[in-house]
Amino acid sequence: MYKVFIIVTFIVLIFSCGNRRNLSSGSVQQKKASLECGSPQKITAIYPEFVYDLSGYKGIAGGSPYYLFDENAFVDPKGRVSPNDYHPTTNANPTLSYSYYYPKNRGNRIVVDLQIAYKISEVYLYDMARQSDSVWIYTGTMQNWKLKVAFATRGDITQWGWRKFSIEDSSRFVLFRFNGPEANITETVLYGCALDKIPPPPVNEYTGPRLPPKSLREFLGVNSYQMDETFL
Repeated sequence: MYKVFIIVTFIVLIFSCGNRRNLSSGSVQQKKASLECGSPQKITAIYPEFVYDLSGYKGIAGGSPYYLFDENAFVDPKGRVSPNDYHPTTNANPTLSYSYYYPKNRGNRIVVDLQIAYKISEVYLYDMARQSDSVWIYTGTMQNWKLKVAFATRGDITQWGWRKFSIEDSSRFVLFRFNGPEANITETVLYGCALDKIPPPPVNEYTGPRLPPKSLREFLGVNSYQMDETFL
């Protein structure tokens, strides 16, 4: 009886250790990534397919939410690398029907999905506003946002340039909220460390199932033409 008790206890300990190891593997990986993040890097895996405007103006009212990141390849404000002193110029905000796309107490909202969680350390924004207006930055999820940064654009041509703000949070999603069209931020650069394997860029070419090719007879079908007498 005593031997049976020892064997059962041994088996229970093995299974419990295995489960504990599995449950903690994700947190260990994230902790390891955080520890290896001695120097946060520019987050470059940002693609148009994963940048969304919640006001629905893309393709309708000018501007594009991706214009917040479309010139990232030319700038590195933290590393002070900007070929020929490059100044971002594209405006992510809608350029038409301002009142419609900036609802009261919400403004124009742009969400970037980084596809994996990052330990985000800081954000640089290029302030090119001609008038002062409010901008907010959040991390979290679509159901639960946490305010991390709130500031007003300078509204002075002589002070156009990069502005740095601390984030210090781990998140997959980042929300940028602009109170009005005067909050003209022409580029955003995020810095941090990936907490998981960075996924490859999205495939633009369709690779899913296709309809079987049709024969020439099926493709042509029956064609006819009837001329209108008024045309003669």
